[in-house]
Amino acid sequence: MNEPPEFFDDTLRARWTTVAPEALTLVRDPRSTVSPEASDRNDDGLEKFDALRALGTSTQAKSFVLERTLGEGGMGIVRLATQAVLERKVAVKTLREETRTSRRATLDLLREAWITGNLEHPNIVPVYDVGADEHGGPLVVLKRIEGTVWSAIMHDGAAIEERFGVADALEWNLGILRHVVNALAFAHSRGIVHRDVKPENVMVGRFGEVYLLDWGLAVSTREDEARIPRAKDAKHMAGTPCYMAPEMLGGQAEKIGPASDVYLLGATLFEILAGAPPHDGSNIQAIVASVILSEPALPRHVSPEAARICKRAMAREPHDRFATVEDLRAALDAFLQHRGSRLLAERADERRRALEAALDLHAPEGELYDLLGECRFGYRAALASWEGNAEAREGLARAIAAMIDHELSRGEPGAAARLLRELSDVPDELAKRVAEAERERSVEAERVETLKRDVDPGPGARTRSFVAVVMGTLWVGLPLHGYLRASPPTVGDALAALVVLTFAYVGFFGWARESFMRTLLNQRIASSLLAVLLGHAVIGVATAFAHQSAEAMWPSYPVVWATMLAAVSIWCEGRLWPSTLMAMGLAAFAITNPTQALLGFAVFNAAFVVNVVWAWWPRGDLARAELRLRNLHARSRRGGGGG
Repeated sequence: MNEPPEFFDDTLRARWTTVAPEALTLVRDPRSTVSPEASDRNDDGLEKFDALRALGTSTQAKSFVLERTLGEGGMGIVRLATQAVLERKVAVKTLREETRTSRRATLDLLREAWITGNLEHPNIVPVYDVGADEHGGPLVVLKRIEGTVWSAIMHDGAAIEERFGVADALEWNLGILRHVVNALAFAHSRGIVHRDVKPENVMVGRFGEVYLLDWGLAVSTREDEARIPRAKDAKHMAGTPCYMAPEMLGGQAEKIGPASDVYLLGATLFEILAGAPPHDGSNIQAIVASVILSEPALPRHVSPEAARICKRAMAREPHDRFATVEDLRAALDAFLQHRGSRLLAERADERRRALEAALDLHAPEGELYDLLGECRFGYRAALASWEGNAEAREGLARAIAAMIDHELSRGEPGAAARLLRELSDVPDELAKRVAEAERERSVEAERVETLKRDVDPGPGARTRSFVAVVMGTLWVGLPLHGYLRASPPTVGDALAALVVLTFAYVGFFGWARESFMRTLLNQRIASSLLAVLLGHAVIGVATAFAHQSAEAMWPSYPVVWATMLAAVSIWCEGRLWPSTLMAMGLAAFAITNPTQALLGFAVFNAAFVVNVVWAWWPRGDLARAELRLRNLHARSRRGGGGG
């Protein structure tokens, strides 16, 4: 079983041969601490043992009332005690009965006390005093910690929430790990490397206090250290196998240092993320192989950022890890900040999906923009916390793009353009679609504005009224003259009257050409009047060629008028419908009473003049023009023309 695994490359095979034999043959709980060989210890301080034995039975032990046992280890036992002089509860650590006479055990306990006592830090248990017990053995007085071992609660989210009021177990565990980092950063500043960082060696107090315990394997990186084992002498396996760094397997003392604690922190982070220590196997050989490889696989649900931090901290070679524990702490702080940003983005994702569903269901505009506002707020909060949150940036872009599509689909390019300006990175295809929609809307707006000008009754209204009154007077006077004269008018008389009216029309058109051509409304009215005159001419010429009397053509005149007035009423001026109806009635009257037709013409023309003046009297009736515009625009969209 001492052969290296087949999948090891040459480098790993060479490393396997340097592993201490006990690392390959030791059969024990991989979560238990493996103590180093005696040769790894610096015994320059053994004289302290003799000095302690010289104290004999110390009166110091009598000042403590020992109570129940708090815990036991391989060589020591910790009891609850009451310090009589201060009437306070303390923890007293002494040697177990079977190790009470061991010089080695005594020195190890004293060394741990020396190390811990010199590391005064909020995350390291204070040492109140060191003395001798009633048997002459070492007695270490420590602060009593009321709490629980971290490993007992690490994966119990319900207990964490109940005891500490924290619902996010991952964030809580990372906060505990951060306190451990603080303790190690202080120790490293004093040249001390812990070498046995694991959840079982961390105590969490009732009020959230965090203490890194068990400094029994600690070594010093300082050459002049006399009382504490030096890292350069750590040639044998030491630590807890399922968390152990490769250099801690033995044979690589030159690599033992702060980077070893960085690895142990990474291994603890691995357990937080994966729920189990990184190095596991059916036997110690498999565990040792895992330690040498140092490539444990994290579950797929673990955040990629957390996985990168863990893998870097657990890099096989010390120089590939974080340079200091402070650098690891900074990476964890950044991850927590980024995680909060990601949580905000995830909540915003829920609102974005609700927005997309509402868009599919054609929800009201107010509901859509409320949902957009909610997810926009969430994404922007996520980005404010962490500008590099690509998921938040992508989600915001998707939400805005969905609303842009919606606005484009309902013909609102302006709203789409306003939304587009919120995007920092605008997709070319989306920008082109919005620009094209804006161009189409601009053309449409220009067309509508032209239609608005063309159907506005204001321009030329006075001119139209004046021309209508003068032409109407002629149209009243000429038929009335024909009706009152002694002999009935002939076709020639009718054509002569038509010539007079035509010359009058041409004169007025030349005089007011600009007004008549200014708008489509004026152009249509002028064209309609010309069509009436041409219609009269055609009827007169046809009657003359047919050698019929003038009375035969009188009924045709009101038919022409009714046709033209109906067209003008539909397309130009709705207020001329009374004249249209009167023209239709006049046509019927002329057919049944041809001898009275001229009198009817005179009466009709007089009424027509009144209708025109009433319809075209300038009054700034813009609402009427806008209604006409909407009607024309609706017809044009249906393909009905409209000029």
